[in-house]
Amino acid sequence: MRVLKFGLCFVGVVLLLTGSAIGQAPATTLRVGLVASVSDAGFFVPMERGYFAEQGVAIEFLPFRSAADMIAPLGVGQLDIGGGAVSAGLFNAMARGVDLRIVADKGTIRAGQSYEALIIRRDLVESGRFKTLADLKGLRIGLAARGISPHIDLVMFAQKANLKPDDVEITIMAFPDMVPAMANKALDGALLIEPFRTQALEQQIGVFIESADKIYPDHQVAVVLYAPHMRREKLEAGRKFMVAYLQGVRDFNDAFFKKQPEKKRQVIDALAKYTPVKDLTLYEKMVMPWLDPDGTVNRQSLRFDQEWYAQNGFVSTKVNLSLVVDDRFVLYAVQRLGRYR
Repeated sequence: MRVLKFGLCFVGVVLLLTGSAIGQAPATTLRVGLVASVSDAGFFVPMERGYFAEQGVAIEFLPFRSAADMIAPLGVGQLDIGGGAVSAGLFNAMARGVDLRIVADKGTIRAGQSYEALIIRRDLVESGRFKTLADLKGLRIGLAARGISPHIDLVMFAQKANLKPDDVEITIMAFPDMVPAMANKALDGALLIEPFRTQALEQQIGVFIESADKIYPDHQVAVVLYAPHMRREKLEAGRKFMVAYLQGVRDFNDAFFKKQPEKKRQVIDALAKYTPVKDLTLYEKMVMPWLDPDGTVNRQSLRFDQEWYAQNGFVSTKVNLSLVVDDRFVLYAVQRLGRYR
């Protein structure tokens, strides 16, 4: 299994929550792949608030460069759950008969809530090398992987300026490494998600150019994935995980959209603990993602993405989209928790 150690960016390689009280049945351990972004709040908040422990599940967090790198270990059972961008690799795996499923939303770009943006190095903007999107031509732009949802957004930025996809030099790199790479001029820019977007701006390394909602609103950027065994042998654990996950997502919504001060403090503390950004004040400046409090996935966006991957050579055989999403787990969780209000 290819696991990326984030060194300076991630608190530990594996973080384990047991949470089982003495006398209770042993907790079921679930291995969760993630990229340490703000949209992982649905993983981090339940860890800190004890929601996973209440459900009798123990969590091991394993950092990856992107969700595309999680597909193989999910398919062979080395990971139980993955969280990250929708990828061509997911559709290709399903076309080969690998029984992966999207089970919940983990980040959607809504108008005015784009936690993903194109950031260009400050010196390039100040020198006049970059003035408009047409100046993307020849620049080295950081991307977590090819054939993932942010790749679609980057190509759309290029096409908005009548550029071809290969006019931009894509450099594959983990999100936490992109801001340091821009600082040492190994990258000219990047398509950054939070917290890295705000980190680049506050450190005066990058300049905001345009947010992704301007070119692809309501893009289902990130999702929660279940390995095949989570829908069979570990079905009950999958249900319990989802209850805790949605509790965490709802705390996130209470914090940033209902603006409940105590919830905001708790959520920010969790994000600062598990993401590379430790400055609590930066979280007040970030553009927070839309995390659906009922876990609903935007199927129309998935349909568009699969078509884009097919047209651009990343997917050779399209899959039946009615099989891509398994709603049973969010429906179970919503039945237990009620609809979010």
